[in-house]
Amino acid sequence: MSKANPTVIGAFVVGAIALIVIGLLVFGGASWFAKRNTYIAYFPGSVKGLRVGAPVDFRGVTIGEVTDITVVFDPKDVSARIPVVMQLDPSRIDVVGMVRTGTQMEQLQRMIQAGFRAQLQAQSLLTGLLYVNLDINPDTPVRLVGGEQSHPEIPTIPSGMEQLQQSAGDVAQQLPGLIAKLNGILGDVSSELQATKGDFREIVGDLTALSNRMRERAPAFDRMVDTADAATGKVGDLA
Repeated sequence: MSKANPTVIGAFVVGAIALIVIGLLVFGGASWFAKRNTYIAYFPGSVKGLRVGAPVDFRGVTIGEVTDITVVFDPKDVSARIPVVMQLDPSRIDVVGMVRTGTQMEQLQRMIQAGFRAQLQAQSLLTGLLYVNLDINPDTPVRLVGGEQSHPEIPTIPSGMEQLQQSAGDVAQQLPGLIAKLNGILGDVSSELQATKGDFREIVGDLTALSNRMRERAPAFDRMVDTADAATGKVGDLA
């Protein structure tokens, strides 16, 4: 039996490694070596439907993905937080007319001041899966959990469904007060009608007397009298 040639084995191993590296580069493995920035976000509501690997988009353009979702429980105040860790590819964003300056934290602070926020949105209504949407919302408050963080924190805003539920809750809280105000207005109208009821009765009496006098003196005006009677009936109903 012939002995294996070490040179041939070494060449085979080197060739195999080279093929693996080439395959990674050709089929997207080069992204493994790309520099990525890691951020963290705490969403106010439930994150049900959000999965590790979910896309992170900026106005429909995928610029990263969710890499970790955990639960942090604090026994002191019996509270729980759900940090969502995201990795963003800075090469997916071209800054026109401006050179990237400052540290990652300094760049993020400038974007937060401009309204940079994270929000959960639905990938599909059928599957219920969520993704993270990043956008500029300058009229929203800066909601940060703060404290010691392992990564820079991106402020979050409630999802569309959460905003709808919050609006419905606000309306439900204000409803008793609105009903009370409406009852007060109806009570005032009723009181005014009661106060003027006598005046309406006098008007009805005057119209009836006038109708009788017209019947006695001018039979030719019967049609006009009928019209006056109809008006008298309407005024009586109003009273």
